[in-house]
Amino acid sequence: MSVPTTLVWGLGIAGRAVAGVLVARGEGVLVGDDAPSPEHRAFAASVGVDLVEAATEDDVDAMMARVDRLAPAPGVPEGHRVIASARRRGVPIVSELELAYDIEESASARRPMLGITGTDGKTTTTLMAQAMLTSAGRVAGAVGNTETAPQSRCHQQV
Repeated sequence: MSVPTTLVWGLGIAGRAVAGVLVARGEGVLVGDDAPSPEHRAFAASVGVDLVEAATEDDVDAMMARVDRLAPAPGVPEGHRVIASARRRGVPIVSELELAYDIEESASARRPMLGITGTDGKTTTTLMAQAMLTSAGRVAGAVGNTETAPQSRCHQQV
């Protein structure tokens, strides 16, 4: 079975966490952002991946031809050109949560995940749930809608 190559688009907290975990798992990774910066270049170099830039639609399509899946950061809009290109080419689009779940499902010692959705109050509810679980003697991480992306906890023993 070949190792998949994932394009991680958007290099905020979530994108860097996704890329870091995929690299740590030995998967192929390319990273990109709408506004590549020296910080993004430094990050890419620090994890040993290519920072790709896509100025034109042809650049985006060529970049998409190099990957097996796209992992856009949560802030990348649904109509974004990388998402449109992935759809045109039939490249699967996966969220950070989907990747975290898949990683947990493949782990020998799976941990349960609790998802909190809604319009308002997600962070507060997440922090309250973590506090309740912790006070009940469980180890719990408040991830995803906080400053900690789900992938940053995937490879840790908690």
